[in-house]
Amino acid sequence: MRTTGLAVGLVLATILAGGLAAQNVPPRLDGRVSPEVQRAVRRIAADAAARGLPVDPLVQKAIEGAAKGVPGERVIAAVRALATRLGEAREAVHDAGVTAPSGD
Repeated sequence: MRTTGLAVGLVLATILAGGLAAQNVPPRLDGRVSPEVQRAVRRIAADAAARGLPVDPLVQKAIEGAAKGVPGERVIAAVRALATRLGEAREAVHDAGVTAPSGD
C-alpha cells in the first residue's frame, strides 16, 4: 500500500507539473547506465509517456540502480515494475474521479 501511495503522489505531481518527455531519456542515462539498460529504459519510458505516465521516476530508478552496482537485468526489472505501479496508480486516481486541472 505504501508503494501505491508513493506512485499516486508521483502521478499527481506529474499531472500538475508536467512530465519529462521520453525523448529526453537518453542524454540523462548516457555514461550512467549500460547500453543494454539504456535501450530498455528508453523503450519502457516511451511506453509510459504514451500512456501519460511520468518518465522521470523511471530514469531515476535506472540511475539509482546503476550507481549501486545492481546488475542490468535487475535494474530493468525494477524500472518495469515501477512503470507498472505508476500505471496502477494512474488508474486508481482516475477511478477515484481525480482529474488534472484545466489550467484556467
